[in-house]
Amino acid sequence: MLYNKGGMAELLRGIRDYIHFDLFHSYQDERNDNEVRWEFIKSHINDKAQSLIDVGCAEGEFAIRAAEIGLNVTGFDSNPGRIRTAQKKGDKYSNLNFNLAELSPGTIEGLPESDIILFLTVHHHWTRAYGYDDAAKMFRVLVKKGRTIFYEPPGHMAIKESDEHGSLDPADSIEYYTQLIKSDFGDVVSIKDIISVEYSSGTNRTDPMFVLESK
Repeated sequence: MLYNKGGMAELLRGIRDYIHFDLFHSYQDERNDNEVRWEFIKSHINDKAQSLIDVGCAEGEFAIRAAEIGLNVTGFDSNPGRIRTAQKKGDKYSNLNFNLAELSPGTIEGLPESDIILFLTVHHHWTRAYGYDDAAKMFRVLVKKGRTIFYEPPGHMAIKESDEHGSLDPADSIEYYTQLIKSDFGDVVSIKDIISVEYSSGTNRTDPMFVLESK
């Protein structure tokens, strides 16, 4: 079923991703920042945390790492090929589950509560699919469901209220998304830490990652 908004764009993205990632590459293998991102995430996981949800888990890179350090982990992704790969990679962990799911404004409330939520490079897909306002509402639900939220927007792309995302100089991405968080979600979250990492070799893209704490 196509998204209500931006359906054709998302369909074409799905076809592109299937050809590129399912047939030839792993999405997370395309990135050279996984170690840095994971070390940053792990440094903010306190001893009291017991559960983690990975929204848009892809092939399960971080979900599996979280399971390895003892957290009860659930990964969600809308791509069947990526979920199959994640399930094969993580089948030895009894504290890890992967679910094929299309989170939407109508289903997001069913997401279970968790100590930690990973929300990495997903927000812009939601805005394309459902529009800025509905994506913002979904983001707010995530904040209610988690105590600590790791939020990573695309550093080269400005998520805006208009239908089209604007281009963004990666050097300005931390300031841009800091202001977006404060203006749209500042009443429900506080920013505890920020890091910016190179997306992949040979590109000019760096993505910020924010550690958000529910108020």
